[in-house]
Amino acid sequence: MIGIASGNRMIPKLGVLFAALTLPSCTVPSDITLSSTAEPVAAQGAVAMAREDSEDGTRATFAAALRKSLQDNTVGIVDNAPLILEYSISQRDAETGIADPLQPGATDVTWQSDERKSKLFDGCDVTRLRAGLLLVDRASGTVAYRGTGDMDTCAATDGQVRQLAEALIADAQSKGALPRN
Repeated sequence: MIGIASGNRMIPKLGVLFAALTLPSCTVPSDITLSSTAEPVAAQGAVAMAREDSEDGTRATFAAALRKSLQDNTVGIVDNAPLILEYSISQRDAETGIADPLQPGATDVTWQSDERKSKLFDGCDVTRLRAGLLLVDRASGTVAYRGTGDMDTCAATDGQVRQLAEALIADAQSKGALPRN
């Protein structure tokens, strides 16, 4: 028997290997990382949100989740509202990062979304969901809020897309760009 001696006990290496191989297929933590900026504007009780007829898949799920989160937080969606809401969502290989272009002479990379190093027990090809939310004051053109949220996952679910939408709306509220209910 192959094993590791520990006192008077033998811990089989094969048992450790078996335990590692029988872990759940995806051990990727799906925490949300937020990054945002906001300009002080009076929080508005309504936003204008573009509706695109061609939305499908993840983008449609994200748009619906934003609408629900806004409604749950008593923020109305009105065509001529003082704030214009724009959004985006994408999914890519998590080992691919997004960086700002280097300025001439610069040596350090400024990451918008750092690449993820693969882990031994990931159990999948990890993808990254990245969502963006932009609130623009209609009258002045000032960006009232700009936020992005990243989440790593084995296979993106509608629930995770909703979590990103809710996190971005909550962050916009915490920065004063949207009212709190």
